[in-house]
Amino acid sequence: MKILFINPIIDLDFFYKKNNCNDPSYLNLGILYLASIALKKNHQVMVKVIHSSMVKKVIKKFNPDLVCISCMTPQYSESKKIATIIKKIDPNIKTFLGGYLPTNKYDYILKESSVFDYLFLGEGEITFEKVLDKIKNKKSIKDIKGLAWKENSIIKTTGEGELVKNLDSLIFPARQLVDFKIPEIVISRGCKYNCKFCSIKEFYKRTYRLRSVDNVIKEIKKLSALDYKMIKISDDNFGLNKEWLNEFTNKLVKNKLNKLEYQLLTDIKNLNSEGISDFISKVNVKRIMTGIQTVNEKNARAFGLRHDNASIRKLFKKFEFKNVKLELYYILNLGGMNETIEDMRNDANKFYKLISEYKNTKIGIGSILILELFPGIEINKEFEKAKIKASKDWILYQATSCNYEMKNYSSKELNDFKLEFRKKFAKYYPPTEKKLFKQSGIAYLITIIRAKLSFKTRIKILSFVILNKLFTSKDNPTIIKQMLIRFF
Repeated sequence: MKILFINPIIDLDFFYKKNNCNDPSYLNLGILYLASIALKKNHQVMVKVIHSSMVKKVIKKFNPDLVCISCMTPQYSESKKIATIIKKIDPNIKTFLGGYLPTNKYDYILKESSVFDYLFLGEGEITFEKVLDKIKNKKSIKDIKGLAWKENSIIKTTGEGELVKNLDSLIFPARQLVDFKIPEIVISRGCKYNCKFCSIKEFYKRTYRLRSVDNVIKEIKKLSALDYKMIKISDDNFGLNKEWLNEFTNKLVKNKLNKLEYQLLTDIKNLNSEGISDFISKVNVKRIMTGIQTVNEKNARAFGLRHDNASIRKLFKKFEFKNVKLELYYILNLGGMNETIEDMRNDANKFYKLISEYKNTKIGIGSILILELFPGIEINKEFEKAKIKASKDWILYQATSCNYEMKNYSSKELNDFKLEFRKKFAKYYPPTEKKLFKQSGIAYLITIIRAKLSFKTRIKILSFVILNKLFTSKDNPTIIKQMLIRFF
């Protein structure tokens, strides 16, 4: 059987990255785990990171029997476009959709669309393997746990899929199926903590499963043999298990893998542990991404964060004079439903004062985020009770723009404050982003001129650009995003 895995590029990214699909940040690693299962069962497999405009050519060339589309929340509209094109080419091609949105909103998707034959619910590996076995034996897949579908206008489901109890049993992601390097590795799944703005804990049913050290070392060895120079460990809880971390540190050194460049993703409490200190002293860690989220301790407690300002100061002090870049994530509007723009401004000033005290610590802003009502997060219940509705325009769900209206401020006012925040913190951005601020105006004007648009639409876009002072703003990327969301 021919199986095509698709990771959609949303319209915004397609234009924003100048149509470049060879970017590992686009690829949801989960589809490469599924691709490995398909290869193990001797199927013909193709993985594509593509925009809907490219799908027709791929389908006609590969002629798949089954297409699996990976769908984070903002990818849904593009996923639907892709499935629609596939069904027009050949209605007999089976289309499957999996990811966070299908898991949390399967009823919504199946009600408003008929282009997906099945949705995967929850973790997909066990479900997918059973689906392949049933199809091979020409049996119905409708008794397999972890699926949803529509039958005679009735939505049916077998519930969420089984979790993989032993992560070491998974075959490593099939990185060989894409023509660019994917340095990301995942050492665990799930989270046992209670951040109200995060959906991970519910998706993985509040479990936390950790791969063995030997299994992770084996994957890093494989990447090193393929000439990978940098490894990104994407794990919200890296360092949580101190015994595991100590063993991992020692085995990296023993296998001479500690000289590779490493990037980490973890929280402040773990970073302040002694185990992390030992790891950083022995391993070539260059970049650490962590969520400050807020310096308002009342808001931090209300949203279930595990750190306070004393922890933040301890972290900054700990990394003084070290050649490690700390990239911080900050959420502008973490004050709940009674917060005002002025409250946010006061918190931002406190944040600025705090980080400016540590001039010998390499601090950068990873992302300025906006609290959004993603499907599956705990805070949704409070907003629903207050009759605050989130947008169904899924492309907005990137934690970068407000997708609902609050009583004390509008989405436009919040987005304007984000621009103000950006200007104040500009010196903490990476040099590449600063360069984008200066150069993107002309580049995207050329993109607009070259795009296949009607004259009327072209005039609308150019008017929008001029009105937003594109060429004098330091925040060109944000304005371009607004423009593309509006017109594409």
